Amino acid sequence: MLVGIMIFTTLTILLSVYISFRTGAKPNGNILMGVSLPQEALSDETVLNITKKFKTMNLLTTLILMVLILPIIPAARYSSLVMLYMTLWCMILFYISSKVFARYSEKLAEIKQKNEWWVGERTVVSIDTEVSRLKDTFPISQQWFILPVCIAAVPIAVLSFGGSWDVFSWSVSLIGVSNAIVSFLIFHAFRRLKTVAYCENTEVNMALNRVFKREWSKCCLHIGIIGTLSMTMMFWLWTQNVENSVIVTIGILLSGVCVIACILIAGTKVQSERTRLLRVSAGEIFVDADKYWQGGSYNNPHDNNWMVEKRVGMGMTINEGKKGAKAVVYGSIGLAAFLFIAIAVYTLPMDVSNVSLVINGDTASFSVPFHSQSFLLGDVVGVSKIDEFPRSTRTFGTGAARMSSGRFQVSGYGASRVLVHRNTPPFIVIDLVDGWVFANGHTAEQTEIFYNAIREAVVNKHE
Repeated sequence: MLVGIMIFTTLTILLSVYISFRTGAKPNGNILMGVSLPQEALSDETVLNITKKFKTMNLLTTLILMVLILPIIPAARYSSLVMLYMTLWCMILFYISSKVFARYSEKLAEIKQKNEWWVGERTVVSIDTEVSRLKDTFPISQQWFILPVCIAAVPIAVLSFGGSWDVFSWSVSLIGVSNAIVSFLIFHAFRRLKTVAYCENTEVNMALNRVFKREWSKCCLHIGIIGTLSMTMMFWLWTQNVENSVIVTIGILLSGVCVIACILIAGTKVQSERTRLLRVSAGEIFVDADKYWQGGSYNNPHDNNWMVEKRVGMGMTINEGKKGAKAVVYGSIGLAAFLFIAIAVYTLPMDVSNVSLVINGDTASFSVPFHSQSFLLGDVVGVSKIDEFPRSTRTFGTGAARMSSGRFQVSGYGASRVLVHRNTPPFIVIDLVDGWVFANGHTAEQTEIFYNAIREAVVNKHE
């Protein structure tokens, strides 16, 4: 199950990056591979040759990175190693893909400079007051964001009233809330964007800006709803202890596909409307701001906008020329990498270690590094074995591909403490005066040794 989820996730990321850079090789108005060119230059033989070479290299890079996904398969039983490898793979993907694009974009910029293909004025074009007056006009109200907020609030309410402090459950719930907040903040950022001049025709400028803001604001709302729904689903699955179910894969598939579909639909509609309207307008004036675009990134300290439309791919990108913008960009990347690595390191002992039993005086403890379940021998009412672990709901704890640890509500038993190798029956059931403990060894033989040791220690304690 884990390998299926990881392979789908990496393939989705890889395909998204490939398509994003691939769209850069197709003219978007007068912009090709992030470089603005006159219309007649788009059909120049040298330009077409550079574009063709980039497409080939982009495809080759994608195929190589696709092959590099395969090591996930033999490592599937070690979820921590899979997460570490996936984090490294993502870093390599974004670095190499960006470098390949930047290389050919720079070649195109050199050709442009050599041929002096300057486009329009090399300054920012201002919009008249009639267009500026419409900058805050949106077809949807911000009140629609009450919906994703309410969805995200459901897990928080369940945890608050249920009194559970499961780290993962709270993490998933807070991610859902963060998703709703971030989608709203991005929506709000669209409202504050300055209007952009595409040509001299005021009516066309008005229409293009309104279409742009309408489609991307709707996209923000849809992504907010999808994100909160997916996190609420993950919360429910986690509490029901069905993280290995095929339902998890289906949920991730659907949410990922829906998010990508929202972005593609919004971006395609904006680009098609822009191409159609500019094609029929007269006196086009495009702004030549290539010096602010490097490898798909935008860095213009003179632009007050925090976010601008991408030249390559679809959606928005941060203006790295703004104070603190680079800290936001690289800080977010670093935080994401840190979280993945921290989770991997935390779960690593559950992938590579085996449960051990230590009996010291009146206390017995099943443990692996970072995880343990201890109890007093005097509190033991009975010890038994079962061949199948009952259905359970996690209330606090964690799990890897081969082991689960934490506090569970176990069907037929109630509140229990668990430290078990999932797929290695039998399981030791220790009946305590205040609950239950479930544990086992990494082999049936080791479990039998633990079972006899616990029984002997309990008998000696009660004698």
